[in-house]
Amino acid sequence: MSRRLSFLYLTLMVAAFMVGLGNVWKFPSMIIKYGLGGLAVYIASVVVLLGMLAAAVETTKKKGYEVTEYFSREYGKPAFALLFLVFDVLLIGYYSIVGGWTISSIILPEIPHNMAWNMGMAFLFIFIILIILVKGKRRTIDFMVVSFVLFVIATSVLVWYMYQSVGNAALSETMRDILTWRGLSLKMALDMASQAAYSLGVGMGFYLLLGAILPRKSSGTGIVIAGAVLDTLMALGGLMLIATLITAEPSTTMNSSDLLFEDLPLLIRERLGLPALYAFNVSLFLAAMTSMLPIGEVTGRITAELLDIHRGDGVIISLTIAASIGMVVSLLTWLGFNPIEILDGAVSTFILFGGIIEAYAAAKGRSYIPGWLRAWAWVGIITAAILGLYAFVSWSSPISPILLVAVALSALALNGRLERELQLRRKRLPREYHR
Repeated sequence: MSRRLSFLYLTLMVAAFMVGLGNVWKFPSMIIKYGLGGLAVYIASVVVLLGMLAAAVETTKKKGYEVTEYFSREYGKPAFALLFLVFDVLLIGYYSIVGGWTISSIILPEIPHNMAWNMGMAFLFIFIILIILVKGKRRTIDFMVVSFVLFVIATSVLVWYMYQSVGNAALSETMRDILTWRGLSLKMALDMASQAAYSLGVGMGFYLLLGAILPRKSSGTGIVIAGAVLDTLMALGGLMLIATLITAEPSTTMNSSDLLFEDLPLLIRERLGLPALYAFNVSLFLAAMTSMLPIGEVTGRITAELLDIHRGDGVIISLTIAASIGMVVSLLTWLGFNPIEILDGAVSTFILFGGIIEAYAAAKGRSYIPGWLRAWAWVGIITAAILGLYAFVSWSSPISPILLVAVALSALALNGRLERELQLRRKRLPREYHR
């Protein structure tokens, strides 16, 4: 088997998709809040949810489906693909703002509060994704794997040197304070399980795409599990990093932008110098990039399948729309509104229901899916349904669920037209057209 399709190589690709900025701040901040019980629930949730991801991967690996083809043949609803397209484009759009900050952190000593600069960096972030996907093609996987390895190295070295600077006794005391048992509660369990689902990327379409490129003899289940193990280890590494920051600066805030782009960089610069800070900032950029590249690939392929165009053109169209969304979000944020909260609420909720859509067809009695994997997938589906309902009613912005429902109903209303068009297309075009 070639290096590109080896178990290790594909595992690193999956881990690159899973690992993101949330490993550095969101997971640690939640563990600091909930303690050892939160960590236990998170790990248990990862185990539970992996079954549904593995079932989806094994199905598309068996059938060789494209993303839209999967929804059309298994459900008779290509509109599901349109749903994934819309919410993934929204995610790239507003995530580009944070991605732009990672670029700014490499260039400037601090993130400027300048709308034009931040809009430009957000656009640059998406433009880099576009160039890699269109020009890199198969080398995109290489970029993801190399970037993930560099992120692991940079984070590991940083944790080690930060550990040396604060001392074992002080850090051990901080970790004991963080990992105290604070009991279990329903809200804690739902919050930690939701974070596990979001970290794994359960409903973004990536696992359907992954199955389509896997060799028949490879273990999709094993690759997904191994990727999740690496993702969890990186989250624990992020916890160690933030623990050293708290040890050195007990007044540290857990706000994401302040933590990643002000507090932690300042401490790194003071304790370890500019080279370490530069390496950290570059690693943040790589983590943000490798999280969005697979989503960009999904949006490009779905756009190509729905519009009957080549994959590269689909990438250009979908990412152009995402860039436009990013510009609008930046403008509204500058004007004092909070569109990111609204969009994040709708997208995060859809991700949970999207995971169900990905896995349900695979779990409902396919003979090529082992019984134990189907049972495991059903546990994950039920868990995702509970989390999805929780997310639907818990967002502080009432516009988030309204946006989710409006997009879903609009997409489903187009299902009949999409299905007729795809049926006609299958008769005249080979499947390889979009690849």
